[in-house]
Amino acid sequence: MNKRQGTLKESFVQFAWDRIEKAQGETCNDPRFIDIREKHFEAFEKFKAMITPEAYKFYLDEVEPTESEMECYDIERIYLQGVKDGAELKQVLELGGDLNA
Repeated sequence: MNKRQGTLKESFVQFAWDRIEKAQGETCNDPRFIDIREKHFEAFEKFKAMITPEAYKFYLDEVEPTESEMECYDIERIYLQGVKDGAELKQVLELGGDLNA
């Protein structure tokens, strides 16, 4: 990959993350999301009460960061696939073609 391709890819990834952050901001006000978040918080509080302080510290230091990293990677992959799918759909619709072709 040459420098220009690298810069274009970096710019696109930054654009993708900007769009993801905008969508997440909108999601935070969605009643369904608020309900899910509350259920998650309640379950997590019950979980915390069931484990030792050492286990909780291990979770915060070792497990949670990798969960967050995996989630970010997954979000990025899903968004990029959506962009590819959108471009393919646009092309098919412009050509009057079939998505299964």
